[in-house]
Amino acid sequence: MDMADIRKFNLEELLSKLKETRRDHMDLRFKKASMQLSDTTEIKKIKKDIARLETRLTELRFLKGEKTMTKIERILEGKVVSDKADKTIVVSISTRSKTRYKGKTIKRSQKYLVHDPDNSAKEGDNVQITSSRPISKMKRWRLFKIQENNDNIPVSLNKDDSK
Repeated sequence: MDMADIRKFNLEELLSKLKETRRDHMDLRFKKASMQLSDTTEIKKIKKDIARLETRLTELRFLKGEKTMTKIERILEGKVVSDKADKTIVVSISTRSKTRYKGKTIKRSQKYLVHDPDNSAKEGDNVQITSSRPISKMKRWRLFKIQENNDNIPVSLNKDDSK
């Protein structure tokens, strides 16, 4: 089936054709599994037809003004472990899970490199981070919100600094 043929379908015809093509794909897969399919290239052709139909369906939905893809934002909460680098903080996320067999609680933590454009988060702050596009080799997260500031002023050990 060519894309020119597919463009002639309206939305209802497109949905019914997609449903029919998916059913044909399942039938071919069952035939292949039971060794009844002689030409296995038919499966590849059907898959391409399904992809073409779905592409056209997405185009029609976009022209209608519907959202085609929604971005899933993942937000995690953790504590800033280090803020020594410029525009980068290290956030430790602690999680608790139970073991399968005995049900014991295990505490695990994982560190993430997080982009902080304003250098606003300090060590010890509780922050929320969200996933983002890759910023560098290791940074895939950005600072979303600082929940709780750690306003502790570090005490100097040198006697000269106290004057």
